[in-house]
Amino acid sequence: TSHKGFIAAEAASPVLVDAFMAFKRGWDEFRPTDELRLQDLQIAYIYANPNALGSKDNLDFAQGPEFYHQAHKQFHPTYRAILYERN
Repeated sequence: TSHKGFIAAEAASPVLVDAFMAFKRGWDEFRPTDELRLQDLQIAYIYANPNALGSKDNLDFAQGPEFYHQAHKQFHPTYRAILYERN
């Protein structure tokens, strides 16, 4: 299947809509400004990620009470698996 087929399949998936809405809510609630959100999420998912460079995607979620981490925990494994399947 071509990349266009993948895109069409994902765009039609209600899971993608749920993921988008959850990450949007998580982003909006995470910090008061985009700059702080970006900074703190990069710290949580890149710099504080215990996985080696090249394996950062193995982190399903960062620790913390914020909704963003819950969304990441729920959806990241699904989309990581799709990424690996489609290489």
